Amino acid sequence: MSDGSISRLRQMDKEDLIKQILSLRLENKGLLGRLLKSEDQFRAFADNIQAAVYIVSENDTVIYANPFVSSMTGYTNDELLRMPISDLVHP
Repeated sequence: MSDGSISRLRQMDKEDLIKQILSLRLENKGLLGRLLKSEDQFRAFADNIQAAVYIVSENDTVIYANPFVSSMTGYTNDELLRMPISDLVHP
């Protein structure tokens, strides 16, 4: 939060702060709904494509692998989610 934002908050009265909080909560709810819809669309696509799709965390572990990765590698999804990406990628 910038110094200007903090200064504006300090100048608001209680009613204005409550209105601001409610507005932010409503905006957050809308953004969350859009995020969830986007995730559903991604999964619908990734789970049905005949190509390997996987997501790797910052510490190089698999955090998502579509069903094609399992059929291609022979690992179950649970196994894939416990392994480092280096175990899947050819050196």
